[in-house]
Amino acid sequence: MKTAAQTAFQNDASAGTPVKPAGPAAGPTAAQAKAVADQPDVGTYPFIDPQNGVIVEAAAAAAGAGPASDAAPAAGAGQLSRRSFIKAAAATVAATAAAASVLGLGASLSACASDTSTGSGSDTSTDSGTSASSDSGTSASASSGTTPTAAPTAETASNFNTVPNSITTVGDTYANLLSALEGETTANAKYAAFAQAASDAGFAQIARLFNCTAAAEQVHIDLEYNVAIGLDSSTQKPTAPSIQTYSTDVNLIIAANGEIYETSDMYTSFIATAIAEGNSDAELVFTRAKLAEAYHAERYLDAYNNIDAPDDDKFYLCPVCGYIHKGEDFTACPICKTIKSKFTAY
Repeated sequence: MKTAAQTAFQNDASAGTPVKPAGPAAGPTAAQAKAVADQPDVGTYPFIDPQNGVIVEAAAAAAGAGPASDAAPAAGAGQLSRRSFIKAAAATVAATAAAASVLGLGASLSACASDTSTGSGSDTSTDSGTSASSDSGTSASASSGTTPTAAPTAETASNFNTVPNSITTVGDTYANLLSALEGETTANAKYAAFAQAASDAGFAQIARLFNCTAAAEQVHIDLEYNVAIGLDSSTQKPTAPSIQTYSTDVNLIIAANGEIYETSDMYTSFIATAIAEGNSDAELVFTRAKLAEAYHAERYLDAYNNIDAPDDDKFYLCPVCGYIHKGEDFTACPICKTIKSKFTAY
């Protein structure tokens, strides 16, 4: 996500060959299921028998464990989908938790089951955003800590340094606003195209993420345009370029790389200029966009790492700064403090 005047940001989408688990082990754990989540979709993996919690080889398990739709093909008894393994692991841990509750171990095992469960892989949610329906607005989330007490700034936060060998062309604040508008307009179009490609390929949750992030970039476009026309009322919004799409995993890496560039190079450079010029409006807009882009990169990398193990979580978009949260465990935006009930769900 850079302007045409900036050096092309190179992406290396090549992937190495992962190492598969090495045969039978004793006892199912959340860590074992999570480890499999980093492997290719099909392979020879240990399988957890949901009836007794014993890990057996995939070849043996394929004979009758799990639903017929999740079983390995008869012609390749040693082949088992990663998603099937994870589902079986989650079911086993949950069943073990229920049995162990009599011994007073239910709470800890339930937590383990929660960490392990990744859903069935089905996703029937629509791609369009809807308003969040509930919000306590008071209690902080224990896991995410997203009830902020103060918005981060270049003066108070430690992550506003620009990376070495910056590739950003920096001008005055008005020129930087035009560059940012061009980059965000390209990103908006890119993510909309990537969303359609993900949907066509059957990655419904990733399609929702791309649509959510496209809307976040539109928030940034509107913020930056409003500051730009305050400096020059003749400012025009740029036209989006045509977008080429690739496989969904490559699209996720391209998107993550672009977000990392913006949060660690482009916006940090623009913020420094706005501060030097005393333009507090531009500083605020650039700061909010910079912080949001870091979260976008995190969402993309999480989706990349779990591309074959989707869950049912929704994505929530802050309408003020473009922050995106995954899941329900938050009360307010960590960037601008907008409460959850104002967010849009995807």
